[in-house]
Amino acid sequence: MNKQRDEYITAREIIDLYYDMPDDAGVLESLSRICFSLARVFEVDDKRTVWDDMFDYFDQDYIAIERGLERPDRQIIDKLYIQITSRIEYLSTHSAPQK
Repeated sequence: MNKQRDEYITAREIIDLYYDMPDDAGVLESLSRICFSLARVFEVDDKRTVWDDMFDYFDQDYIAIERGLERPDRQIIDKLYIQITSRIEYLSTHSAPQK
């Protein structure tokens, strides 16, 4: 079992939920809260995690929708998604064999 890979897979699935409903403030609020909680769970030595980055994006996007402000650049979450999928691929091919 590769816990880090599983964590990245979860992050990818959360971004996929966002891609399914990018303009739904309720979904964005939920994703923001989930990512905030997971950032605290996976926090190590006060270092930023992928969860912090996802929380920042979803929270900014939620606030922008709620207040009618300019939304954050979609490329931010797209780049993060690419980084996450690359980490999943790497960890999947470089993990110890399953017993």
